[in-house]
Amino acid sequence: MFLMSNILFGQVQLPTFQYVTVAPKTVKNNENIEITISVFDSIYGIRNLAVSIFNPENENIFQVLVRSTDYVGNNTYKANYRISEWAVSGVYKVGDLVVINNNDNILRNLTTLDSFTVVSSAPDNVPPTISNVKLYVDTLNPGDSLKCEFEIIDVGSGLHHLWFDLYDPITGMANYEVRFFNGN
Repeated sequence: MFLMSNILFGQVQLPTFQYVTVAPKTVKNNENIEITISVFDSIYGIRNLAVSIFNPENENIFQVLVRSTDYVGNNTYKANYRISEWAVSGVYKVGDLVVINNNDNILRNLTTLDSFTVVSSAPDNVPPTISNVKLYVDTLNPGDSLKCEFEIIDVGSGLHHLWFDLYDPITGMANYEVRFFNGN
């Protein structure tokens, strides 16, 4: 599926997408893959490209940004991505290509374009555990702050992010989502 748009609503001349490939097809932790993207725009030229990597659970784990400096000639761009030391074994998909030309025309391909397999030497198959949650306020009024403390144990790769919802006691709907990201 392709989507197109133009940020400035000017003349639309879309970049032309040809292919995306990944090499090698099988990698281990801490090894690199090379992503090759063939796309061109004979009128405006390409400004930016991005492609997403999805883990075996189909979660978008990383977006590889490709700049004009990654151009290697013949309408081809190459970028490298290092496989995490904690990546689990399985098939990873490369897709959701976004191409922006120098006239702000955007081409987006939402399909899976290629894949590769990670053979993990140190898989982290154990999820984190929450051993304690403390809320330091019993009642909140509009504008009040809520102080929370979470005790989370992860014996593998460490905590990447945490989020939780606060639910309205009357409607049962989540009114607030709180997120914490720890790098990566």
